Amino acid sequence: MMCPHDCTGPVVWIANLHISLAYPNVMILESVRSFYNGFYKILVDNLPEVQNGFALPMKGIGLGVDLNSSLLASQDTNKKITTTRDI
Repeated sequence: MMCPHDCTGPVVWIANLHISLAYPNVMILESVRSFYNGFYKILVDNLPEVQNGFALPMKGIGLGVDLNSSLLASQDTNKKITTTRDI
C-alpha cells in the first residue's frame, strides 16, 4: 500500500501523481487544496485537472510541468545551480 504525502510543493506533488497513476496499490495521494488553489499556481505553469477528487494525468513531456518563467526571472527568487563540478 502506498499513500504519497504532499508538503513540498507542486513539482513533487505532480511527480507523486505520476507514480500514483503507475502504481497498482495506491490508496490515496494527499493534496493540500489551499496550496493547489493558491500559491502552487504562482510557482508552476500547469497543474493537473482535478475532477470529483481525482487528479487526471498530466499532458506533455516529462512531468508535464515547468516552473513559471516569472518566478525564475524574479530578483526575489533564490536560485542555486548545481554543476558536475559541485558533486
